[in-house]
Amino acid sequence: KAKQKGRVSTSDNMKSWHTSSVLSSRENVQQSAADGQDAAPHSLHNFTPTQVIIMPSPNPTRFVLFTLLFVLAWNFTSSLVGWGWPTATVIAVAMTSIYTWYVWRHHEALLGRILLFGLATGWTELLADRWLVDTIPQPP
Repeated sequence: KAKQKGRVSTSDNMKSWHTSSVLSSRENVQQSAADGQDAAPHSLHNFTPTQVIIMPSPNPTRFVLFTLLFVLAWNFTSSLVGWGWPTATVIAVAMTSIYTWYVWRHHEALLGRILLFGLATGWTELLADRWLVDTIPQPP
């Protein structure tokens, strides 16, 4: 890699910047440990491919309770008005999308596993229902 007059190549700049940012992050963790602060409840969030910043992880309890109350209110209203299957489809797609966004944005492993489990069991139930409808004889 040829260097132009007095200029350092981009890859050399990136290597030195990456090294200094990793070292400063490591020093911050060591300093907080020396100050008696616990560094355990933090998660790593990537802001750029070469910079890692330590941020406190969010508490998902509020999010889960809010979505639970929202779904209960939606389903109660739907049952009173009699909207039927279209509203069930809307709430299922909306809540799956919202939970997927939350898991992706906040890197919540437990909620991600619960979401994956729910999707797998839901699709399995649909396949089982389809099989039962096709195999159980209908009365004339």
